[in-house]
Amino acid sequence: MGSLYADQVGVMGITEKRNVCVSYKYELPTGDLLAGSPTVVQVGGTDMVVSSISRNATILTYHHETVGIAQAVVFSITGGVGVVSGEKRFKISCATSASPPETLDAIILLVVQDEE
Repeated sequence: MGSLYADQVGVMGITEKRNVCVSYKYELPTGDLLAGSPTVVQVGGTDMVVSSISRNATILTYHHETVGIAQAVVFSITGGVGVVSGEKRFKISCATSASPPETLDAIILLVVQDEE
């Protein structure tokens, strides 16, 4: 699925597993990085499975845009039995290396479609 920014929407099928990267490149002040253990929570539901949540450990490139190490949160989303098609929102939170530490939040929208 690649990096998502506030104005983008991901799309997946009900039974698919997708890897997601949410970039904080433009939210981080110069010199700051993401730190600690990020969290990803489905907002208003529990039918999707979120796993493998971490900060990016390598430089990523998406749509000709470079995202430096520890500037994005990466994770997987899995659908399956019991998943209802429609819009799903996920809240991503991660601390920063700022002193004192800050917490950056993002909400992404994922459209889950029936597979026919």
